Amino acid sequence: MDMLTRSAKMDGSFSSNGRLREEKACKQASFLRDKCPEWYVAMQDVALAQGWDPGAKRALLEQAVKFEPNYFYYYRKYAVSILPQWDGEEGQLEKFLQSRADQIGGDPGDILYFQVASLLGGCINQPLKLSWPRIQRGFDALERQSGSAPDNRNRPARLAAIFNDPAVANKIIARIGISGVTKRGKHPPISNP
Repeated sequence: MDMLTRSAKMDGSFSSNGRLREEKACKQASFLRDKCPEWYVAMQDVALAQGWDPGAKRALLEQAVKFEPNYFYYYRKYAVSILPQWDGEEGQLEKFLQSRADQIGGDPGDILYFQVASLLGGCINQPLKLSWPRIQRGFDALERQSGSAPDNRNRPARLAAIFNDPAVANKIIARIGISGVTKRGKHPPISNP
């Protein structure tokens, strides 16, 4: 279980003592001369768990981006923190993601859009108004940049199903090479309901 899951449980099962220890460790590490991008990710977890106000969470994101602009995990963490179930407004996440991806621009912006959308598409139980064509462009750009990787194919296959695009889902599933899903070793194609 990652720190976000532990610290942000809605039922309060993660103790305040645990949150205080995480915050204390992060604050102590803030004085170190050498940092890594994960320090900011950990602080984003603390911010969410403690219910920081929106301006403070945004300022932390901007500090993180200044430190390492291409570390997409910052954007993922911030995106989660502005969902309506935390303190975000309806549509805020979509506007933020589009704006930031547009600001970065080109393939890097599309890759960022894909990276954030693929996390949210797989774990959020609410409809998000994200751009399916842009997600696909980001996936294609990521494959051109980094080559093909199983996880990078699994995520767009899941998103294709969410966006009800069986043609893309089946194409990606064929590339994944799923076998043994059924007793005959064949995966049934995805179809429209």
